[in-house]
Amino acid sequence: MRHTLSLGLALLSCAWGVVSCEAQAPASQPPLTPFQKLFPNPSGNNGYEELVMAGDLLRDNSALDAATAERATLTAKRHALADPAVRKALELLNQGLEKPLVPPHSSINADTTFPELGSIRSLARVLQVQQYVFLADGHVSEAIASMRTGLRLSFAAKGDKLLISGLVGVASDRISINAIARHIDQLSVRDCDIVQGMVAEWLAAPDAFVASLAQERDLSIQAVNKLKVDAASAFKEFLGNTNDPDPATLELQSILANNPQVIDMGVDQAVALINARCENAIANLQMPASDRKEWKDPMGNPIATRIMEVVCPDYNVVVEKLILDKALLQMLGIHAAIRRYHWDYDRLPDNLEILKLGKMGIDPYSGKPFTYKRTGDTYELYSVGALYGNGSGSGVSSGKQITLPTH
Repeated sequence: MRHTLSLGLALLSCAWGVVSCEAQAPASQPPLTPFQKLFPNPSGNNGYEELVMAGDLLRDNSALDAATAERATLTAKRHALADPAVRKALELLNQGLEKPLVPPHSSINADTTFPELGSIRSLARVLQVQQYVFLADGHVSEAIASMRTGLRLSFAAKGDKLLISGLVGVASDRISINAIARHIDQLSVRDCDIVQGMVAEWLAAPDAFVASLAQERDLSIQAVNKLKVDAASAFKEFLGNTNDPDPATLELQSILANNPQVIDMGVDQAVALINARCENAIANLQMPASDRKEWKDPMGNPIATRIMEVVCPDYNVVVEKLILDKALLQMLGIHAAIRRYHWDYDRLPDNLEILKLGKMGIDPYSGKPFTYKRTGDTYELYSVGALYGNGSGSGVSSGKQITLPTH
């Protein structure tokens, strides 16, 4: 709807000084907002435009900052939701999610920045506040609907097929899941059914992370190859605009500056190492849980290894975050199923098998059912955590159990 987009843009213009809301023109042109950078010619048909526009409204919002601070009061949260900018941001969020969501970057390279991710983070914070207030007022169904909005927001981020976007989406998932999990005892029978259905729907959604890993590899290789063309310029990009530069990057810069003859060989081997790291991560992500292996990067010469470590993410960490995200979402669905059973029989189930959970009940770390222990009127539910196999269908747990707090 072009009208809605124009209205939001006008509001942003006044809020951020894009144009003067007074008769006189401003003395100097302010920096462009993320919305203006990403969508210089908005179509009105791409829901991502509303998401970024909403994020712009939340920049430096003191009410939202107060509401999401540690030990923020219910009063502070209510105050944030009453703030005009926050209310407009929520309206734009819901409008955007009803439209096709086209990522704002037509092409990606090593120089691309992603200002839209700040919008995703800010909107996730608003939804966290909204869910808390709904639950405090006994509006559980509305809180669950807000959680669904949060999951849709995270899915939009993951749909960018960028690793950094996907990880922001994972963080957004965590916010939405935790808010409902802590108040699982407030769920009615209908609420439990909705949550279980929502979790099943999200578990069936296509996984964009394999494509994200492949694209991240391509970007890393682009960045590495810049060392051959202009090492000084490449390091300027690696270091970015920071007052606290990465020591490993500075050390590598010094080594290559003093030994320029090793750059070509180091780059070529670094490309091979990056390809191997990515292929290992993709293979591990696609394996059955009990067959996953704790892999290490192949060995290269010291210069190539240093280049890879500066430019390429640790995919072990990435894969772990993805599996954890899935495990937490499944556990939310299981807690809802347990609550539903309690309503039906006025007691806890003796085991998870009786709940007929299907794939939802299978721990993504082990490929076996989640661990459930009942003690009288209380119970424990947890994942065994990181598990690495030997290819025989059995594995060894890291011993770090994963739970989803419900109180």
